Amino acid sequence: MEPLVSIVIPARNPDPPIFRQLMNSLLNQTYPNIEIIFVDSSPSFPPVLKEFMHRLIYVKQRRKNVSGVRQDGLDAVSGSILLGIDCDCIPPPNWVETMIRRLDRDRGRTIVMGKSIPYDQDRISSIVQENFERWVNYIGVEIDGDLLLMTLDTKSYGVFTDVARQVGFDTEMSAAEDTDFAFRALAAGNRIVYCPEAPVRHCHRQNLRDLLRQKRWHGFGYGQFVAKNGVDYYMHRPVQVLCRAVLMIHLLPLFVAYLGQFFIRKGPDEFRRKIISGFEKLCFCWGMTWGIYRMGGVKALRQRIKNDILGLSSRFSITIVQ
Repeated sequence: MEPLVSIVIPARNPDPPIFRQLMNSLLNQTYPNIEIIFVDSSPSFPPVLKEFMHRLIYVKQRRKNVSGVRQDGLDAVSGSILLGIDCDCIPPPNWVETMIRRLDRDRGRTIVMGKSIPYDQDRISSIVQENFERWVNYIGVEIDGDLLLMTLDTKSYGVFTDVARQVGFDTEMSAAEDTDFAFRALAAGNRIVYCPEAPVRHCHRQNLRDLLRQKRWHGFGYGQFVAKNGVDYYMHRPVQVLCRAVLMIHLLPLFVAYLGQFFIRKGPDEFRRKIISGFEKLCFCWGMTWGIYRMGGVKALRQRIKNDILGLSSRFSITIVQ
């Protein structure tokens, strides 16, 4: 008999049209033996759920933070395999089958991270997608045809339930709970494998303001992760970035001249990407600095400022499990 697969959807105020597409896709998967668990952190009951209550398991958030929502979902799982997907993603019909087939290849301590592609082809989505592709290449190392990762994006992922429960989600993390989960999973001897064969379509933020707000929140969570674990995957120098931003304000005419030359040499599209990427990095670093302070206090923030100024490394070594 095919094993039961539990699909966990953590959500807060899901968008009705996108959620309907998500549910219709899950209910028409090529792999039939599934249960769908919806973990609700909305202030009030989302009306769109009434259309699908007979096809899903409803769980109301009990713990705080987004990591608590994921842990509530993990507690409700009864299948031997857990698949996670965000409520703003739409999987292809073979998503479940592809993810568990990749898990079955190892039959061990493996976590699978799926690929995401934009739902729309607007400029912001294309920039976010390019950043995602660069991020995957940066955190990955190819061994024997597999791209092994040192962190995790929980928009689309799969793991054996017993492994997930051994690691668990830290409910003190306000964001970046997937990065923290991946760090502890790797430390416990697991490995994370990239599976691009069944990409989910992800609905990105539709305007620059929402995108930058999201980046700041991601930075806040990552700052918490850095303060908690004392490591940094990406060698971010948030204090240096913020100091450079202040310096640019004082040297505004020179900065404007530089941007003008860039616009002439690269054209409007590359200019737009440059501006958006710069604001993304600034918002991320501001959030990261605040997250370090909130998690580790003044002592952690002082240490981070010292590391940034002196250029000290807080990266760490990972033993890849083959």
